Amino acid sequence: MLKNEEGNKVTDLKELGDIAEGFYKRLMGRKHPYVIEESDEFYSELLRKTLSSDEGLCDPDTEEEVKSVVFAMNGDKSPGLDGYSAAFFQHVWPVTGAEVTFAIQTCFHDSKMPREVNATILALVPKIQNPDEMRFFLDLSPIAILSTKS
Repeated sequence: MLKNEEGNKVTDLKELGDIAEGFYKRLMGRKHPYVIEESDEFYSELLRKTLSSDEGLCDPDTEEEVKSVVFAMNGDKSPGLDGYSAAFFQHVWPVTGAEVTFAIQTCFHDSKMPREVNATILALVPKIQNPDEMRFFLDLSPIAILSTKS
């Protein structure tokens, strides 16, 4: 629960998100004029050029190569954004291995990675109990939860 700018209590998740987004947009101000936001096509072309410049990097990954990477991962690390740990994929590899391999091959073939694969969850942990206004989130500890291989 938070209070909106009028001081009314808000519990609706969409409205809470709008309050937080508006608060941080005002706090952070406008975008820097020298920052250029690149499109997905830019990164796709950059990846394609990078891969084509190094012999062998464009070769499709085999299921054995993908499996060796999955099984080299520490299974005890925190799960990915999908909630599944490396140990899960290692355990169910006979069932999911072909699909996981296909997904990875598709990323390399199309030179595109779904945004969800490279996502981060940012959790705002306030340093006071029961904050009810966004201004109380200024004194906080932001914690980024990343999915990593090692």
